[in-house]
Amino acid sequence: MRMILPYGFTVFCDDVRQEIHGKRTFVGTYSGNIVVHAPTTPVSLPMFSFAITLFEPHELVRARDFSIPLAVYLPGDRPDEPTISGEFPDNREAMLPLLDNLPLPAESELDLGPRVMRTDVVITMGPLVLKQPGFIFVRAKYRGETLRLGSLNVTITEAQAT
Repeated sequence: MRMILPYGFTVFCDDVRQEIHGKRTFVGTYSGNIVVHAPTTPVSLPMFSFAITLFEPHELVRARDFSIPLAVYLPGDRPDEPTISGEFPDNREAMLPLLDNLPLPAESELDLGPRVMRTDVVITMGPLVLKQPGFIFVRAKYRGETLRLGSLNVTITEAQAT
């Protein structure tokens, strides 16, 4: 089985709601671009959520002895000063026994690829202040490599009179 590197994605939206039976509802999702109508900057959005998912191959989880830094950069942030910074929660000790005991599919079934551990982080800000147009970037560091977990283009236009 060939090794894959960690990968992930971010859902950018107005709110994330955890429902019963494990369902998650994303309210007001953005697909690649957010257009904000405002007469001036900065612009304040009442609420904004980042639903960040990281997939890490089981073999890497088992060998890893370091944390995974996470950063969210808003337009205008410097590369060394993200608006949000932290780390993915380290739940390896609890998850490894579960991963080891997952039933494997029969040989005749489709190859599902390497087993991975999924880690979800939801960050909700209220308000989210956008100083200028540009990109929101979500990034993580893994063994010195940058994992690109998502980006969203922010367009700010002057509000039109109706």
